[in-house]
Amino acid sequence: LPGGAALAAHHARDGARRRAQRGAVGERGEDGVLAVRFEELELVAYEAPDPDATDEERAARGDVLPELLRRLDGETIAIRGYMSPLEFEDDRVSSFVLSRNLPGCCFGVLPRPDEWIEVDVLAEGGVDYLPFGSVVVTGRFEVGEDFDEYGYVTSIYRLEAESVEEPW
Repeated sequence: LPGGAALAAHHARDGARRRAQRGAVGERGEDGVLAVRFEELELVAYEAPDPDATDEERAARGDVLPELLRRLDGETIAIRGYMSPLEFEDDRVSSFVLSRNLPGCCFGVLPRPDEWIEVDVLAEGGVDYLPFGSVVVTGRFEVGEDFDEYGYVTSIYRLEAESVEEPW
């Protein structure tokens, strides 16, 4: 079996191939929400820019994300994953990372930037923390590199959560 990096690259190529064959990402429900899977968000050859790059050098990279994924920007999506809290309001979660895999899984392999989504909860007072089961998050999706003040990419995908629910 391939090692961690080789296996991750294989899965990314496979997800990109399936996305290209379909010519679309996700399936739209009757309610207009696009149901998306993490496999459809996989990037084959993404490389974050040098944090010391100038704005002009970053712009010269062009569009580093596939058009099919860029089209998701602003869409209302639903996606299933695992919650890792970032911020709490009292004992409820107000922002979290939604990841493809259960935190602590994957034998210590760091997740790739396409395997997690930064989530801000819109509900006043946050949502309950669900530590071991998956959740389905629905809301407005943002696609594109987001940088911190030091020039590092902090996320590729972000979601303003209108709802966070257990899938059953």
